[in-house]
Formats: sequence, structure tokens, C-alpha cells
Amino acid sequence: MWGLTRRSRALRIEVLGRDYVYVELGRRRRHELRRDGARVRMTRSSWHLPKSVGGTWHGPVDAVDIGLAILFEAVNTRSLSGWGAVASGPGRLLSRV
Repeated sequence: MWGLTRRSRALRIEVLGRDYVYVELGRRRRHELRRDGARVRMTRSSWHLPKSVGGTWHGPVDAVDIGLAILFEAVNTRSLSGWGAVASGPGRLLSRV
């Protein structure tokens, strides 16, 4: 998560034999979960304590895709943003010592 581009900071995971990429699309309020042929985009009203969270999907999305996208909205993904990666860097370094 030390990359300079959004793509290089993306979270990559495998669930149930599927490869997923979770990436920030802009200003810590829009994220996208992708796998081959399917994607779920999530949008929140604000980064901190949002009043609403919504999403759209494209392709053959199932309950696993939607569930993961909703789960990631509740997780601190600050280091996926450029400034978040810079701000969380010192803490990440100190936690390895």
C-alpha cells in the first residue's frame, strides 16, 4: 500500500477462489470492488460518519460480491488514498519495529 497510484495501492484478496481488487475511486467516498466480469461501486455521503451509503453493480454480481463491498465500507481503508497512505506511514513503520 505504498504505491503512488490508486491501482498500486489497491487491496487484492482472494475469496472462494475468486480474485478481487478493492480500490478507491476518489476522495475516500467512492470505492469499487472488482473481479473478472463484475464490479460493485460504493458511494458514501461523507468519509467520516456517513448518513447514507449506496451502491451500483455491473455484470454477473452475486451475494458474495455485494457482501464484500458492504463489509469494506465499514473497514478503515484510509491507506488506499494518497494522503491516507502518507498519514498512516509512520504508524505502519513503527508497528514493525
